[in-house]
Amino acid sequence: MKQSLMGVDLTGKRMIFRPRPIEFQCPHCGYTPLGKVVPDQEVTILRVALSAFCTQCYQEVMLSEGWWKIEINEGEVVIPYTLLEEIPE
Repeated sequence: MKQSLMGVDLTGKRMIFRPRPIEFQCPHCGYTPLGKVVPDQEVTILRVALSAFCTQCYQEVMLSEGWWKIEINEGEVVIPYTLLEEIPE
């Protein structure tokens, strides 16, 4: 069974990012990011994300618990914890 990553401090930890569509809509413009197709990749967790900026209207969006800022090959992005998995030992 997959362990929940809610309430766990992941700062600095290496994880697997498994990109897939998420249920999220910008409250300002209604934009729903489907995400670009990128392969699974190992990433570094930078910090908890309390807000992000919509890539369409550039308004700040307050986030609920469980969002993380991560560092990937393309730069820094904010994702929900549901797209992260622990690296198998």
